[in-house]
Amino acid sequence: ACHTEHQNSRTTRHRLSPRDATILAHLSPSASVRQSDLGRHLGVAKSTLSEALRWLIECGYVARDPNDEIRLTPHGVEAMSSTSVLQRDRLEAVLA
Repeated sequence: ACHTEHQNSRTTRHRLSPRDATILAHLSPSASVRQSDLGRHLGVAKSTLSEALRWLIECGYVARDPNDEIRLTPHGVEAMSSTSVLQRDRLEAVLA
């Protein structure tokens, strides 16, 4: 009842693929994580995750700190909230 249709990544303003959104959903703006830990958690090969992170960093959704750890940027937070498949108004109506 609170779920909207999935969109093709090329048709959205933020150009996030489902894989990109999954990666971003596992990151925080306040706590960094090692790429190896994230890859292990997601079950993603190092090369696949590296490629995805390069794109997400280029877009400004993810930042890499001096310790080579990654975190979600404010732009990444905004992209995640605007591309969520959950519709806030529908969720609020269900909860009300």
